[in-house]
Amino acid sequence: MSMIASQIHDIFLSHAASDRGLSTLITTQLSDAGLSVFSLDDVIVGEAVIQEMRKALAECSAVVIVLTRSTLHSPSMPFEVGAAMALSKPVFVLYDGVSTEEIPKFMQELHVSSVADLPTVIETIQKSREPLTDNSVDVLRDVYVHHGVPTDMLMLDPSSLHDLAVEFNQQSGNSVSGQRLLQELIRMRKRSRLPRIKKN
Repeated sequence: MSMIASQIHDIFLSHAASDRGLSTLITTQLSDAGLSVFSLDDVIVGEAVIQEMRKALAECSAVVIVLTRSTLHSPSMPFEVGAAMALSKPVFVLYDGVSTEEIPKFMQELHVSSVADLPTVIETIQKSREPLTDNSVDVLRDVYVHHGVPTDMLMLDPSSLHDLAVEFNQQSGNSVSGQRLLQELIRMRKRSRLPRIKKN
């Protein structure tokens, strides 16, 4: 088992192999800000790459897509964006070497910024990851048990995740996204602090 399979990554970084130099610079800035980055560059040859990607995408806090000439017309980009949105993940597009007019329509409603604006993007991501208070964590644990849907199912069922978030926000008086709550539930499970859902 690799290190990737045993840890939760904050950022799922998508980029072309030919943009490795640029992606390394982005990864360095993200890492320096305390964010753990998943990139296919880190996957050991011979592992189940698709499985690793799905796991990292499901557990990350945000998806960062590096849009360059190499990826502008890539058929995998719509798939990755769609998968991220289906999981209620915030998607940040960092463009370099292309004009704003060239950015595909399906990306224009996302968080689109120049690579030069990466520090601002990092700040936005960090704010969205501020820890829940101890009281909020207790509320989340109770709501999770009452809701009765395991984390693995919440990853695959956006409507159930939405319902859980609505119930949590009503009880806690907060306004937290379903994705953020899912991330917290995954962390609690990794630390063996999440109650098991009893099967009927």
